[in-house]
Amino acid sequence: MNAPKNKPILIIDNLQLTINSLSSVLEEWGYEVDGFVDPMEALLAFREKQYFMVFSELFMSNLDGYKLLYRFNQEKPEQNCCLVTGTFEDKALLKKTIRLANVKHLLKKPICFERLRSILEQASTAA
Repeated sequence: MNAPKNKPILIIDNLQLTINSLSSVLEEWGYEVDGFVDPMEALLAFREKQYFMVFSELFMSNLDGYKLLYRFNQEKPEQNCCLVTGTFEDKALLKKTIRLANVKHLLKKPICFERLRSILEQASTAA
């Protein structure tokens, strides 16, 4: 897969291991990746830079994925976002988050890299 240049990706996850593994694959595919464990740091980066895609975990320590993606939607409603989670216990929060206008995709953990590739290809053709 040849990633078009200048398509940076933002990853926010409570586990550095997830950020590292996703970043490794995405960088191998030619994407530039910014990864954050702290959602508030990610919010600052989001405000300063235009991202091709945002991948955000639903459950994080100081700000859940819904609240973060809601803020992203308020500030840049055109931003293409993908919810990433391995926990489906809070179905109400999951459904509420998926209904946000900017959340176009759901990526389940453990991450299937074929699904990841498909999400990125869909986003490229929609852009």
